[in-house]
Amino acid sequence: MSDEVMEMALWIGLAAAGVGVLGVLGVVSVAAALIAVAVEADREGLLDAD
Repeated sequence: MSDEVMEMALWIGLAAAGVGVLGVLGVVSVAAALIAVAVEADREGLLDAD
């Protein structure tokens, strides 16, 4: 492989890794937001059956 192809492959790999990291952070932040909403609802008594 030429140096240009290797460099392009490296940048594509780095971009894919960055997207993967952002995806994980997005999932974590959504989970944290859902937990915060559930905790607040529980504190307000919105989850009580009656």
